[in-house]
Amino acid sequence: MGHDVRQRLTQFLVLHGPFIRLGLRLALLSGSVVAFLVVAARIVISGDKGVPWNPFARDSRTVKDWSQMSYDCKRGWVDDPVTFSQDPNYPRIRDWVNDHIYFNIFDGTTVYDNQDSTKGTVSRGPHKEEVSMFSRVQERAVRFLDGKYPDRYSAGDCAFIRYRTLPTTGIEVDVTCRDSRTGDIDRVSMLAPLESPRVLYHHLVAGSRPINIIMPLKGRPDNLQIFMQNLENILSKDNRLSVGLTVVYFKDDDQQECQRILQKAEKSFPNLKTEFILQEGPFSRGRGLQVGVEKTTLRAEIVFFCDVDVLFTKEFLTRCQSTPVEGYQVFFPMVFSMYNPEFIYPLHKHRIPPPLHQLEVNDNNGYWRVWGHGMVCIYKSDFFKIGGFDMAKSGWGGEDLDLVRKTVRVGKYKIIRSLEPGLFHRYHSKECDDARQFFPCIKTKALNEASKLSFGLWYFKQKHNVSVYGFLAEGNKPHDHDDYDPARNDTAPLAVREIMNEFGVLVEMLLLLVLLSIVLVDMFFMYNNYKLERKNT
Repeated sequence: MGHDVRQRLTQFLVLHGPFIRLGLRLALLSGSVVAFLVVAARIVISGDKGVPWNPFARDSRTVKDWSQMSYDCKRGWVDDPVTFSQDPNYPRIRDWVNDHIYFNIFDGTTVYDNQDSTKGTVSRGPHKEEVSMFSRVQERAVRFLDGKYPDRYSAGDCAFIRYRTLPTTGIEVDVTCRDSRTGDIDRVSMLAPLESPRVLYHHLVAGSRPINIIMPLKGRPDNLQIFMQNLENILSKDNRLSVGLTVVYFKDDDQQECQRILQKAEKSFPNLKTEFILQEGPFSRGRGLQVGVEKTTLRAEIVFFCDVDVLFTKEFLTRCQSTPVEGYQVFFPMVFSMYNPEFIYPLHKHRIPPPLHQLEVNDNNGYWRVWGHGMVCIYKSDFFKIGGFDMAKSGWGGEDLDLVRKTVRVGKYKIIRSLEPGLFHRYHSKECDDARQFFPCIKTKALNEASKLSFGLWYFKQKHNVSVYGFLAEGNKPHDHDDYDPARNDTAPLAVREIMNEFGVLVEMLLLLVLLSIVLVDMFFMYNNYKLERKNT
């Protein structure tokens, strides 16, 4: 009996086996087609919403319409109906070990942000726009809590505010309210979502538009030589750039040497024009810049106020050309100020490289001079409308802040203030003899020497006669977090993660297409084989 069953089963498989295998392949093909259509549908749907599909994004169906709550730059949080999420982790973002987007803190009087944009401190007073935002946030939290506990909280009970900006989501805010009578605590989380990007303005600038560098100078021919080498390197790589250099020189014994350096450079580069204006009297940076703008004969609508100890890249010149808008915008870039190379390089067991090879933005090389406004890119016409510099000021310092204040008082100009990784201030020693500017001079002198890490290593080297940095360099590399693990996947370079996130959907579609192709080819051969077997039987 069993033998007959096995024989009939064998005959059935021999006769219908190809058809069964064909059916299985057809089922696999159908599954692949369905998966492909699902991925394509996700992309189409998310494209309609104006945002890329994110396979890690939270399902928005669990959250009511967040678009009802919006943030207006003038009014703050608009008082729309309160929306609510049951998810305490909303909004969910992918936090990596080394690049958390941390919260800033406002305790009712002081903002703690540690963003290296607080004039060298870790705390500061809130900006006017922040004060308005905090007030709106507190009102919003109190209004929400009043629905649960009428008249329990006031804005003063909700003074502690955490906030951060998520680049792909919006402004996330936590407000902590404490009942002074019972000691109970209520924490309210809010989100002001980002809108889809909108084009606000288009500004076209010809790459050949000339730019005139205005530089006040007295002596320092060696620094001028380095400055010209930097400028020549830029011009030699791009002959479309048209640059003028107007030097307002306060007479001294080095004037002929400095003039010769300019003339030599101008003969070597046809796209460089120079001008040498002699000025009597003691050095005054403000007066030198004012005279340079007024008396220059070089043709350029945009001027760049610069010092001889400042070096820059071609990319910065491009931004200096394109950022100012005549009648509307002025560019005050924040320069990266270099530490004393004779201190930091030997301390870290490195030879001192040439000045043009020191231009690297990192913690040990320098710091952002966030309080300095001396570097300016501006249209000449706007400079005169704003009022220019105070000709009575002598020496250096103060003239830049006066120009900023005048720009603000005019009222119609937007100040573009940004960190500029293509603008470097070379280290040089300072003499603080002017009593009126003694404190800012001493402050700058102290900050210019080295980083806190370098000073600490120097202290250990002097105190214990040991190079801590050398020990670290030969052993484990320093890291930002104690739980750092190089074997973990989330320590992959940021650029790699961005590429994976950006092209993840395309890779998934490509794999599905490859699978479909393999299945189709296999089915083709399988069907031909099935016909041959049926014909033979």
